[in-house]
Parts: sequence; structure tokens; C-alpha cells
Amino acid sequence: MNLAQILSPAMRWIVGAVLLIEVVWTALYGFSVDWASFLPMLLAGVILVSAGIFYEKKRPTPAIQSMVNMTFFLLLITNLGAVLSYLLTSTALPLQDAHFAMIDNLFGFHWPDYMVWANEHPVVRNFLMLAYQSSMFQIVAMVLILSAMGKFAALIHFSRAYVAAILLTLAISVFIPAMSADAYFAPADNINFYLEHNHGVLRNEVFMGLREGTWRLITMEDVQGLVSFPSFHTCLAMLTAYAMRDHKWLFIGFAALNAVVIIGTISEGGHYLFDLFGGVIVAVFAIAVAHIAQRAESDQPAEIRANPAFSLSGE
Repeated sequence: MNLAQILSPAMRWIVGAVLLIEVVWTALYGFSVDWASFLPMLLAGVILVSAGIFYEKKRPTPAIQSMVNMTFFLLLITNLGAVLSYLLTSTALPLQDAHFAMIDNLFGFHWPDYMVWANEHPVVRNFLMLAYQSSMFQIVAMVLILSAMGKFAALIHFSRAYVAAILLTLAISVFIPAMSADAYFAPADNINFYLEHNHGVLRNEVFMGLREGTWRLITMEDVQGLVSFPSFHTCLAMLTAYAMRDHKWLFIGFAALNAVVIIGTISEGGHYLFDLFGGVIVAVFAIAVAHIAQRAESDQPAEIRANPAFSLSGE
């Protein structure tokens, strides 16, 4: 599976459009860019693209080619999405935290009470924290496993769903922004210990700074997840598990772990319960978009479909 197959014409248009928006927005609205912080990602990208070419041209190995090319693609999309999230947060439409807290209460859920309970059960909280932090490792494992098994169509589907999920999540967050439950309720330090020491303080500083115009730095040095609703961690957990759907025991394992990830987003990600419902809806939509995109790409030229490194059947 070469890079051209992952970056289909439609995907190239999307990447180009997002990049253009970011360049223009950054220039027009007084953002500065810490270019040095992008160098590690740039170096990683060069290495991955070079490796993909090597395992396509010099030593054809479809599995390794798939691994490095998909890793490059996900790295590219993730970084573009991170920059776009900073820019979109600066639009500063009215915050909806009070409404989200009210909706949670209608479901009988009160975030501060849940955090008190979680802190009283440190074994459970540590388990949730480990699961929550496993998301990126799971994506790496998923790419390695599906590439090794030659299930390239499943990886293509995941890549389409991943892009759709990021774009929809960011679009929704612009019009329905929220600080996050941990910032809104601001519990005592001992209750919020993990959030405060992992990302909470800096994340909230960046979020409010972007809204108030006091933070105008784009950097990859300590990039923050700024979206509360919908929960992208929830969405990503569903997409990762769904990618393994054709392999019973792998699916069961990934689904079980990601169920814990979703639960962990409340305490470890500082999310409202309502954020999780939003993440589920985005995931379902992204999966549907990926299916439509994949069917459309089945009509691509015969010389691409005939490439043994790529099969729409996943074989």
C-alpha cells in the first residue's frame, strides 16, 4: 500500500485545503509559529516517506510499506488537526459548559461527585488512567497488526474515518465550545490531582488564552487537546475497535480495552458525560463516511486496483 493510495485525490484536496486555511489564518490573525518545535515531526516524516519508497522500490515488502506509509499519514493528519484546533478555539463563541453540566444532571450524573468517588478508589482510577493513555499505543498496534496481516482495506477505511472524525469534531467544537468539566467545576487539587499534573493547568491556560487573545503561539512542543465536546478520545476508541471488526478475538480485546478508555475520559480527560455521547455520534458518522469514500475509491483506475499491495477486499 503506497502513499498515493492512502493520499487519494480527494484526501490531497482536504489536506491542501486545511493547510491553506492554517497558513492564511496564522498570517492574518497575528499568530506566531514555533518552527523549531515542528522539526522532530518533519524529520520523522522524511524518514517515514523515505522508508516507504525504499520498501516499495528497492525491497518490495507490502506489510512494512503499509506500516510506514500509514504512520506518516496519521502523523500528518494529527498535526494538521492539532494546529487547526488552536486556530478554531480562538473564534471564542459562547461557552456551553453550564448547559452540558445541566444535561449531565438530567442523566443523574454530577462530575464533582464522580471525581470524589474516583479518588476514593485509587486502583480503579489508576486503571482508568492507564487505559486512557493507551489510545495512541493502540493505534500503533492496530497499524502494525493489520499491515502484517495484509488487511490494507481496513487501514484505508480507518484513515478515511480518522480524517472525517477530526474534521467533524473540530467543526462542532467551534459552534458548541466548552472549557471542560475539570475547568468548569474547578475541584480541589487533591480531587483533580491527575488532571492537574498531567495536562489540566496548561491546557486550560492555552484554551482561555486563545479565546481571550493572550495566547497566539502555535507550537508542537507541548500540544494540548482543546476540544471538550464532542469527546475525540471516545470517538477514537470506537474507530480503533471497529478497525479490528473482521478478527473476532482481536476485536473483543480492543473493544474491551476501549470501553475502559471511554469511561476513563470522564476522570482522566476531564470530560462531561454528555461529551461521550457526542463522541459516539461522531464515530458513527465517520465510519459511515469512510464506507462511502471507500466505495467511491473502488472506481479508481484499474492499474491502481491491480497493485498487489492494495486490495479493496482487504486480502
